[in-house]
Amino acid sequence: MVPLDPRVRERLEAVGDDGWRSIILGLTNYAVIRARRLRWRTPAGTLAEGKEAADLAMEAISQVWRGERVWSPDARPDLLQFLKGVVDSRLSHLVESADHVKRRVAAVAGAEEEDALTGVADPAPTPEEALVEAEASRTQQELAARIRDAVRGEEDLELVLLGIEQGKKPMEIAADLGLSNDEVYQLIRKIKRRVHSAAAKQPAR
Repeated sequence: MVPLDPRVRERLEAVGDDGWRSIILGLTNYAVIRARRLRWRTPAGTLAEGKEAADLAMEAISQVWRGERVWSPDARPDLLQFLKGVVDSRLSHLVESADHVKRRVAAVAGAEEEDALTGVADPAPTPEEALVEAEASRTQQELAARIRDAVRGEEDLELVLLGIEQGKKPMEIAADLGLSNDEVYQLIRKIKRRVHSAAAKQPAR
């Protein structure tokens, strides 16, 4: 481990509590968005090794404080952008890890074991109910994927969409992202236009 340069420590300490809260929020949201672009063999909401997006954000920050990731304020003054690179590196490692495969096997085995212990089977749906449920689920998944594809690659739109999916109001999203309410509403309108444009290009079934 490289000892932390006193000048770097001074810059990190100068960020302050409010600055760190903003960085943690922004970095966590970034980790969520980046993780969505990757294919995981784990239960929804978790990554390999049982990690969540917030874990990756805090690990990245801890690595910088410990000197394991060397930040050069002169060469890369934007600390958040540097930390995003650390998160990207960690995500790549998780995708390639053996645990990425093992966790899916464990999750399936755990579910089967739980069913065996309870001894209670859910009532089987009728063929009609199963068909309706499957179609509704597929439609929702397709719509969610279409919306995410429409804003992919534009971080401001992705962050606003993430806030909407989390059930936040525009004012809350604005506060989280350090934007004005008008800016958030403009981004929401832009998302809607993207979605409508993408929907218009979909071939009719």
